[in-house]
Amino acid sequence: MALAVAAANRMRADLRLIATQQPIAPHALSALLGRQGLAVLGECSLFGPVTSCSSDEFDHFDGELVLAASCRCAADALAELPVEDLVCLLHADDPDLPGAVPDQAGAGALLGRTDLRFAICTQTFKQHLVGRGFTHLMRHAPSFEPTPALAVAVPEPSNDRRRAFLFEVTAPVDRERFAIGLQAIERALDLGVLDAQGWDLLFAAPDLPQVILGNGQRPTSFDHLDASAAWQARQRAVLALRLPLPNAAQQAPLGVAAPHAVVVLASTTGVNDAASAMSPAVIRCALECEAMVEALRRGVERLRDDASRPQRPVPPESTGNESLSLEDMAGQLTAVR
Repeated sequence: MALAVAAANRMRADLRLIATQQPIAPHALSALLGRQGLAVLGECSLFGPVTSCSSDEFDHFDGELVLAASCRCAADALAELPVEDLVCLLHADDPDLPGAVPDQAGAGALLGRTDLRFAICTQTFKQHLVGRGFTHLMRHAPSFEPTPALAVAVPEPSNDRRRAFLFEVTAPVDRERFAIGLQAIERALDLGVLDAQGWDLLFAAPDLPQVILGNGQRPTSFDHLDASAAWQARQRAVLALRLPLPNAAQQAPLGVAAPHAVVVLASTTGVNDAASAMSPAVIRCALECEAMVEALRRGVERLRDDASRPQRPVPPESTGNESLSLEDMAGQLTAVR
């Protein structure tokens, strides 16, 4: 949504946001954009949820730029719109991209097109797709980082020996789910899986209550929608525990933390989800205390193994293919209009 707003503002155009799964709440949209330093400058209309992205559900105006936020929506739109009016947004949340290699008869066929414009959310996900055979995306599909801060270099590690652990809940706090995650962290501390003297604890969630752990530690807490705070935490964290939305089991494993981090993704689908195939740094587990403790143990062990730990990227020489900021991505999409 932020990319669509930034593009509409640059075009000085009205904006239509069409949801396919859940209604878009105006106050939630305003809060999200506000935390990213954005506001809608023109008229904004909210629609949905709709069952498809075809003209049976909504009209298309001549020359209108359409940003499709899923491969399914892009495929629906291509059946009726000129290809030059469409941009397909590729991101790790897309349910049509759940595994290591997208289905060649569905999303894979769409990704193989060279006449369609793509915008890829995060350089990490772009590298994943290129590594799975979609090599044309390297030069012809720009990537962008979802917040302005993400476009800057990864900060140098701290001089002290303490490492950062990030616990992130992506939905307004479900007390039961939050309690299970908190129980797992307390258990990991009790068992020595997490050394209380060696870890700074960072907690991120909307409406997060004040937490004092059984050992007296007070985690640093912040709202995960605060773009600046979230970026700082994710860049510091080398180990993360994330509880995604219940209906988004594959949610953004590549965008959870910095590229050098190991991420435990706990959900009701447990280990059977294919999202972990996107990166060896993702450990999936069931949303159960003991399962999360064991996954955290594996994460700590993986961090000890330099050979399997994703390395902190070294900034490359400029190739003209670096990831763009959100505003620069919006500028590139609208420049050819």
